[in-house]
Amino acid sequence: MAEIRVDNKITLRTIAPADARPVFELIDSSRERFHWIPTLAGIESVEEESLWIDDSLANDDASNGYLIIFGGQIAGGIGHGPPEPNGDVNVGYWIASEFEGRGIVTRSAAILVDRLFDSGAATRARIRAGKDNTRSRAVAERLGFSLVDGPLETMELANGPIEMVSYSMLATDWPGAEKAARRR
Repeated sequence: MAEIRVDNKITLRTIAPADARPVFELIDSSRERFHWIPTLAGIESVEEESLWIDDSLANDDASNGYLIIFGGQIAGGIGHGPPEPNGDVNVGYWIASEFEGRGIVTRSAAILVDRLFDSGAATRARIRAGKDNTRSRAVAERLGFSLVDGPLETMELANGPIEMVSYSMLATDWPGAEKAARRR
């Protein structure tokens, strides 16, 4: 199980089969806020979460995703997609409502982006968020990501389509995790 230490309260670690119940319970307790994330919104039982974890581990998808552990408790998740041929990597995150407003996602995303750029795995990091998802957008903005101009994307969700915005950060413009997370 891989772990990344963010600070003295936050650790990122890869998901394991034993996490199915606590992750499902966390998702279920904050379900109304996860309509932005179809993968989370679609999981309706511990069994479905367990199958998703098993599938991720079998396909090696889990290596790009981490649970956010705050004070020893699972607080959310963060990860990135595979690098695209042009060097772009999409970063995504979620956090349960009881943990929001503490800078946990901002600090976690700063470390993840730092590692992507330092390893050479990405030349640009992208964060997509629902146009009206102000909390998710605020993370990208606190990290210094730039809002990408152009037409808005539309994403189909269970309760209808939403408009998405995209943020971008080039590796050459990245100030480093410590400086980026301090913008908070």
